[in-house]
Amino acid sequence: MSDDKIIKSKTINKKNKKRTSRKTLMIMNICFTVFLAIFIVFGLMHTFSGKNKYRNRGIECYNAKNYSEAIEYFEKSLDCNQWFSKKVDADVELYLADSYIKTEDFNSAKLVYNRLLNDYPEKYYDKADVLYMIEIIDNLIIFSKGDYTAPLDGLKAAVDNGYPELALYVAICYEKKNDIDNMKKYYDVYSSVCEMDSYLALKYTQYYILSKDYSTALSYAKQGIALSDSKYIKELEYLEIVCYTKLTQFDTAYQLSNEYILKYPEELIGKELNEYLDTRINIDTVPISDKFSQTTQDEE
Repeated sequence: MSDDKIIKSKTINKKNKKRTSRKTLMIMNICFTVFLAIFIVFGLMHTFSGKNKYRNRGIECYNAKNYSEAIEYFEKSLDCNQWFSKKVDADVELYLADSYIKTEDFNSAKLVYNRLLNDYPEKYYDKADVLYMIEIIDNLIIFSKGDYTAPLDGLKAAVDNGYPELALYVAICYEKKNDIDNMKKYYDVYSSVCEMDSYLALKYTQYYILSKDYSTALSYAKQGIALSDSKYIKELEYLEIVCYTKLTQFDTAYQLSNEYILKYPEELIGKELNEYLDTRINIDTVPISDKFSQTTQDEE
């Protein structure tokens, strides 16, 4: 082969190598660009998810006492797979556990606290507080099973240690033990940190009826009936009539009693009270029942 042909062949080979090298480099650049784009998209998906949005909405519901709805948002927040979110997730877990306690789902609350202990670094929560909350929850689980003696000391200690909202459960324990003075004491503690609701109004009404302070009982019954929370309104309306009866304000009691039996026709005790009040308005020398009279020993 002549020198010119050899030189020409080498030149062609060099050009082919350069062309191949450029193609390889271009392919590598394309692959790198695609990989970088995928990495950025994947990173953004796991760095900027809806986690904080759900968390913030959950806290809004929690502060508004919509605890069931708050639980849904907190669980959605935890379901978002986001990088570098352990601190946020630990905070959400604490809100979630307390929301479960507020809805009296004590077993679920305990699971959340155990998850904190097992899955999160201690720098993101107070381990001693979490362990103490598990101890409290264990007492609440016993309480929820109808044992009002075993958890009493533990719940009282929790109230003394800065959890006054648990005074509600202590009061119920004392109520079940027929210790109405201690019952009232702990309802007072509970009401000092929680707003009046129909349940609390009912309990105060019952307490003052048992104490034969019918005027104060009546004021709590009226207060409870006026609340937007109507869960115990039927019981409060009945006790309102009882209070007027005990105060011998029979005209008012009878009027309310007539309204009550129309509203709750299935309530036999309401009919019985109405029949008694009828004998007070339409005087009968032999009343049907004197259990509602001022001298009755067995108070409603």
